[in-house]
Amino acid sequence: MIFEKFRQAGDALTDKPQGTGLGLPISRQIIAHFGGRLWVQSKAGEGATFSFALPLSVPEKS
Repeated sequence: MIFEKFRQAGDALTDKPQGTGLGLPISRQIIAHFGGRLWVQSKAGEGATFSFALPLSVPEKS
């Protein structure tokens, strides 16, 4: 859900969301454009780790 435009995570009663909720969707789009992927691993109360992978192009030897 956090990778959808204008979505923000947090407790609506205690947290005041800041920003537009576009950072993660835009980041995922840019990474996907270059053939990569972006994902998150999280545990409630422990935080989150965001990771991405991009393909590596190795030039041919001449």
